[in-house]
Amino acid sequence: SDARYTFGTELDRDDPRNQNEDLGDNAVKAGTYGIRNLKRIVPEILAWTAEPNKNHNNAAHLYQNVTGQFTLYMKHAAKNIAGIYHNPITAEQTGKVEEYVPKEIQREAMHFLNRELFRYPDWLTDRTLEERTGINTFNNIVGIQGRILGELLTARTLDKMLENEMINGNLSYTAEEFLIEIDKEIWKSLRSGEQPLPSERFLQKVYVLALVSMTEKPEEINRQTMRSIQKSEAPAIALSHLNLLKKRLAKATKTSKGIVRAHYENLITIINNAAISTK
Repeated sequence: SDARYTFGTELDRDDPRNQNEDLGDNAVKAGTYGIRNLKRIVPEILAWTAEPNKNHNNAAHLYQNVTGQFTLYMKHAAKNIAGIYHNPITAEQTGKVEEYVPKEIQREAMHFLNRELFRYPDWLTDRTLEERTGINTFNNIVGIQGRILGELLTARTLDKMLENEMINGNLSYTAEEFLIEIDKEIWKSLRSGEQPLPSERFLQKVYVLALVSMTEKPEEINRQTMRSIQKSEAPAIALSHLNLLKKRLAKATKTSKGIVRAHYENLITIINNAAISTK
């Protein structure tokens, strides 16, 4: 069949081919080209929007458009991770109604997010623009980072990956591979022994809270939630990763000081409280 005539809907939560303003067949390549253009725009925002005897509201508006477009590129790529192609077929057609996004496409999307988003995109920072418009570029950037990370780290994502692994084995992009890839960027300072920057600390806290939200809390379990909880293995994976992370944080706390030490101690407390609530 000709892919140009594929029918889809933007209401599909899982199929990355059906997304608003996504016209191509490779979100990573499209996002890479798009970011190159955005990087050309940011340094020129003030010059392009300046008008005699007027304020810089247009500059602020253009910057928000840039960050909005950047967010769109990130979302387009992220939807490939744990994505499922839905193929409507009739009785006369062959093929599968559902297919998981190929492993290499999911891995490429994860590498793209690590490189372009979770590694702080400082090209979106412009001190002069901040001074003239009052925009807090740091809050804008970490807000985008946190939203995408929070949308990725969910029980639903892990459960789809576990189902994919059960069906396709080594051909699947597994939950374990996914978490290892995220860990490489979010916790790189923890591995290297370097002090995490404020943006890194923010993402580390989002990571911990996202895993904590997946753990089972007996006081919240009722008959309606029992069936889905019993089926999901995401709580077990989340708790296992939190326990391993706690050991790494405890070790790093001994060699840290000031706000970084307080940050690590706070994360340990959050993990400990999660472990208590699951008993």
